[in-house]
Amino acid sequence: MTNLFTAGPEKSMTVLDPCAGVGNLAAALYEFGLKNKELQHLTLIERDPFLYNSCVKNFSAVKAAQIFNADFFQSLSTLKKFDRIILNPPYAKLNSASDISKQCVKTLGYAESNLYSAFISHCLKLLAPEGELVAIVPRSFCNGAMFKNFRKNLNNNFHLQAFYLFESRKIFSDSKILQEVIIIKVGTRKPRTVKIYHENNAGDSSSASFSAKTIVFPTDPAKVIHIPMAEGDRELLSKISKFSSTLKSQGFRASTGKVVDFRCVSLLSIKSGPSTVNLIYQDSVSYGAEANLLTTGNKPRHIINNTKSKALLITKNNYILIRRISFKEAPTRIIASPLLERHFIKDSIGVENHLNYIWGERAEITEEICLALSAYLSCQTVDRYVRRFSGHTQINATDLNSLPIPDADELARFSKLNKNLTLPQLITSADKYFFN
Repeated sequence: MTNLFTAGPEKSMTVLDPCAGVGNLAAALYEFGLKNKELQHLTLIERDPFLYNSCVKNFSAVKAAQIFNADFFQSLSTLKKFDRIILNPPYAKLNSASDISKQCVKTLGYAESNLYSAFISHCLKLLAPEGELVAIVPRSFCNGAMFKNFRKNLNNNFHLQAFYLFESRKIFSDSKILQEVIIIKVGTRKPRTVKIYHENNAGDSSSASFSAKTIVFPTDPAKVIHIPMAEGDRELLSKISKFSSTLKSQGFRASTGKVVDFRCVSLLSIKSGPSTVNLIYQDSVSYGAEANLLTTGNKPRHIINNTKSKALLITKNNYILIRRISFKEAPTRIIASPLLERHFIKDSIGVENHLNYIWGERAEITEEICLALSAYLSCQTVDRYVRRFSGHTQINATDLNSLPIPDADELARFSKLNKNLTLPQLITSADKYFFN
């Protein structure tokens, strides 16, 4: 972990560990500095009295170490800038009403969702010019809406410099973190490339360098972090990242179905009537097929169209419906079906909450674009990418809005070239057209 820091032979280095525990990480970094003949000044903070006392004993022979029994967040105003910060931050969800959450809003301009990201974000503000931070973290921050602001802060104000990955999850088994754990290096200096290290179960490590724009796509508003971990990831990222467009940049948008059936029972109906419209559930969406407007089964397949339900409905147009949760046997992680305007029975329809839908927010989704985009989302290359880098089986609207896609003109061109194909054939053709 300490080897991720840049050595500064015979330089003076200020070091911070804001959650020092008994001082293990700080001790390792101190040894690293001694080997490089650095003049070190260490600041260690530990809130727990028992751990603090152990830390004091462990550093009793180190005159350059200042150890404080204090709360890091309450000590921020007294801390100066540091050349190196090392930490294994605690992991816990933050309540928006907590003092730490309020501190985040005050100093960062946004609320952090977890204690570990709050620690890292505040530590980054303490980095000196050319400063570096190395931290042990769960991989969960790399995607998803919960850590979006954290990722934006990392990418807009600092630079991701390295990642260290472990084949075995047992290495941090005592951390009480039930997720994959990695080590990240962040700094104020922009690196030429981002270094990715892999350590296998035998303890052997290897490394590779990647362009920063393949780790975080420049056009991605959510700043999702893609960490290559296996053979073929470089090629896969290269294929996907060549598309600079997203749904939003093309005037489209992914949203989540607004009908939560158990919350509007009085509006639902088993039978069709003059005042009802279709209500579509996830069982109407299947791989390689257009959306099926089912009207049978034990679910209420209709919703009353009135002033109460108007905000829950979508109007007659071309859409792509996508299951939010995929099942293990599904051929692809994204299960998408086009819902074409000409198949609407009435002027609007209800979309149940277990579905996402792609719609034209600022630009029209023509039938050609609808079919082409559905095929693109369903093809094997996109599936490999989503499985490799999404980190979960749920497909969120945020993920869809961040996904690189061909632009509208390219989608329309593909559709015209393949206008006589069935949808399964269109999916196969999409892989060849867009990625070969």
